[in-house]
Amino acid sequence: AVRGIPYLYTFHAPVYREALDERQGSYALPRVLQAPAVAGLKGAEALVVRRASRVFALSRYMQGELAQLSKRAAASSILIPGGIDTRQFSPGPAQRDEWACRGEPLLFAARRFTPRTGILELVRAMPSVLARHPGARLAVAGDGHLRPAVEDTIRRLGLDEAVRLLGRISDEALVNWYRQATLSVMPTQSLEGFGLSTAESLACGTPVVATPLGGNLELLSSLSPRLLARGSTPDDLSSAICRMVDAPGLLSDVRARARAHVHPSMSWDDIAGRHVGHYAAAVRRHIEAAPAPAPEPG
Repeated sequence: AVRGIPYLYTFHAPVYREALDERQGSYALPRVLQAPAVAGLKGAEALVVRRASRVFALSRYMQGELAQLSKRAAASSILIPGGIDTRQFSPGPAQRDEWACRGEPLLFAARRFTPRTGILELVRAMPSVLARHPGARLAVAGDGHLRPAVEDTIRRLGLDEAVRLLGRISDEALVNWYRQATLSVMPTQSLEGFGLSTAESLACGTPVVATPLGGNLELLSSLSPRLLARGSTPDDLSSAICRMVDAPGLLSDVRARARAHVHPSMSWDDIAGRHVGHYAAAVRRHIEAAPAPAPEPG
């Protein structure tokens, strides 16, 4: 950016906000220096987006976040969602162990254990889900600095049998959990630029209940507004989960349409092709705008 070299910039999320919302536990700086450091990061990121030839954004929500850095960059930004491997994330048979077989319904979430992703809120929603559906089970893949708090909440609420923390799992295991789940759940509390796990689950044919925030709102509202909770509290999540489980006809309808909602439009073939096309166009514009070489002497 400083050297004036033409470039396109892919804006997945504001780095300065991710530092505030998600990385509090990993700062090496004293607390008194954290705010100035984040402000400096925001200034550097604003410079990068202002000087970009064009910026790609994952969602309309992220275009709004981009506008906080540069209104001009946001106004001219190109909307391209995240991509997923729809060959790998696809419907198919799933293997269930004894614990998963007892899940009626079987819920699944793949999330980092940070405040932003809402895992604590989802665990706190489980007693209300169990009151209506005593056979419900929740499996959670992922890890993070909130894991001790999540484990403590599970013990305190007596959910040891109903909630299983899987830790980090392989891509193959992730696909298997999506396929076997009755519902996936995205309990996001803030800053969801796209909803990668939402798209992966839908590609496997599994409906997703989510909070009405960020990219999830855009991704799910056109599939079925009933997939969206009223808010982001544990009560909102439990109500949305039970509403879908209690409507088997709607659940079957969404399941039948889920994959077509993200494939092929969010497959890597499609998304990569769109990026390559924009880069090729930018190169052509740069070549056409370059001054003609001076004629050789003589």
